Amino acid sequence: MATLFSDDFNRSAGPIGSPWETLNGTWEISLGGRLTCTDFGSGSQAVCVVESGASDVLLQSQVIHSGTGADCGLVVRAVDNDNYLLLAINGGGGTAVWYERVGGGFTLIGGWSGGVFSSGALVRVVCLGTSIRVYANGVEATGLALTTSRFQTATKHGVRAYSGSIAFDVFKLTDPGDEPGWDVPIYELDDKLFHLRFDGDLTDSGQLGYHGTDDPEGEVTFTTACPGPGFANSHAGHFDGASFVRIGIIPDYPYPSAGAEAIPASFSFWFKTSAAGPQGIFSQAVAYPDEFPGGNVPAVYIDSTGKLRSSLFWHGSTGHQTQSLSAVNDGEWHHAAAVYDGTFDKLYLDGALVSTVPTSPLSQHAYSGVYYYAVGAARTNGWSNGGSGSCAYFNGDLDDVRFYGKGLTADEVAALAAGEDIDGGTTPPPGDETSHVLKRLLFNSKLLAG
Repeated sequence: MATLFSDDFNRSAGPIGSPWETLNGTWEISLGGRLTCTDFGSGSQAVCVVESGASDVLLQSQVIHSGTGADCGLVVRAVDNDNYLLLAINGGGGTAVWYERVGGGFTLIGGWSGGVFSSGALVRVVCLGTSIRVYANGVEATGLALTTSRFQTATKHGVRAYSGSIAFDVFKLTDPGDEPGWDVPIYELDDKLFHLRFDGDLTDSGQLGYHGTDDPEGEVTFTTACPGPGFANSHAGHFDGASFVRIGIIPDYPYPSAGAEAIPASFSFWFKTSAAGPQGIFSQAVAYPDEFPGGNVPAVYIDSTGKLRSSLFWHGSTGHQTQSLSAVNDGEWHHAAAVYDGTFDKLYLDGALVSTVPTSPLSQHAYSGVYYYAVGAARTNGWSNGGSGSCAYFNGDLDDVRFYGKGLTADEVAALAAGEDIDGGTTPPPGDETSHVLKRLLFNSKLLAG
């Protein structure tokens, strides 16, 4: 299934701009990396679309609302501002309805009261011919299945806001091709969700396909790469103690938004630092670590004693952490991997297992509906030897940073520590500029500093 268009909006605040087409109202990128309406124009509505070149599409976006707005949502097969199909989200009850807008008037043509359209839901609309089906977080909203020929040849798709607080993230249009497309998974366990090689830029060669710049508070530069075994490198990312890379929301890693689950994950990286801790390396939070998030997990950090600590992610207590046996801020290159296999958190250093937590199975507990990820900073205060500062930045070099939606095995970690490929292709280790053939490219978007 080819990607027709995608945008994660994770760039500097300002007007949306081309290739987006504003049919009504004023649309802007917010600092949080979201698309929002700032002026609704005539009729208190605003519509923004993009030309896909196809009427048969798999449209996807994360819909973030205040919990009270109605008639805001996804625009499908738009002809112009007065003619389109609208999947309207009612935030108050997590419900959704279908409208036809014809000649400027609306007609209700279908509804769903399953309560799955809560704020932050990843919504998919799949259009094939006269058949349209809808999913929220991978679950089909069966009451929203449509059979309609209305606007069947229209090729513009987008979003709509109506006098309420709503924002959109990770917008994507995919050609469903000859596949049914109804049961496309939110993610695949074997997927490498992001991979930063720091080969002269911040290109992500993993699932998300980001390309962009670091946080504007500092600067990520590029230096001699890790001289790990088994390969020759050219670059690594140098973090100056005031910068980090904004990864953003990872919709294909479905960390729980309610209750508790066990979603495997692994974070693998090379690092070198001689600076004192605490230093944040990988963060999950309700916002970016410099934005004072109300909930956060410093998933990987170097503590005030120089030891490496990890927790993937919130296990209900700050005490469920792995840690290295000794300090790692010795000015030498090390490989590390934090692994959550669905039961235990494990920490590997230089290919060897150094810590496992706990003695009984761990779950991952929800603490938000939306989670943002960052590399090179984390809020560590309140965690073991995490200091008292507001944001702990990494000061040193990082290379070959990978995040997987699976628990890496001991053999896979050992292979990465030896500079070998574990992705079944020709993925070069840090610094090698040979391109990687992706298993499945979900996003071809840009990560630009917000």
